Amino acid sequence: MNKEKQRREILRFLKGKGNKDVDAFCIYQWIERCHFHGWWDIGIALAPSVPPNSLDQDYHKRLNYLLYECRSKLKASTDNLGISERRHIRTVSAKPSANLNSIDIFAFESRSKETLRQIYSVLYFMGYYEADFPDAIRSTMKVLNVNDYQTICDKCARRFAGTVDKFKSWYHSGEILQKLDETFSLSPDDYIIFRDMLAKQKR
Repeated sequence: MNKEKQRREILRFLKGKGNKDVDAFCIYQWIERCHFHGWWDIGIALAPSVPPNSLDQDYHKRLNYLLYECRSKLKASTDNLGISERRHIRTVSAKPSANLNSIDIFAFESRSKETLRQIYSVLYFMGYYEADFPDAIRSTMKVLNVNDYQTICDKCARRFAGTVDKFKSWYHSGEILQKLDETFSLSPDDYIIFRDMLAKQKR
């Protein structure tokens, strides 16, 4: 498969429109290709789709190296950009994997599904891209096509945690999943969506 065709296939997967039966080894190979071609942001976006212990130890070691390289190269390529340009790249690179790229098609079962989608996105950017709360909201605005900053802020704060500081405190203390479940009475599937995304983050 040629370079551009492969890239289109990967992007379709990241948008939730490609083959859903792709296994962990195929995604590993895609990350190899992203590293080879310099598609740093796409390689990083694929990472959460490789479950822990889904590959042999040697492959996981190689994968960790590839992702380290992708992050380093992406950081180096954006260090000289302005803040707004860095935010844009962060958002594009995170139109994500089986976690964030699926936000547009996630059928959250709760009646508060739009609130959950927005909170999920903010948490994703705070975790995978180490964005602060305002940047995570701005990235979410772009990914979910929301025009008003306050709309998303209210979902996280007034609608859920009460205040922004409390939202951030719950996130950093690891209480956020429990609080989401208590507030929204998450269905088993909704709970798993949040649990799996948060479990793959390193704070």
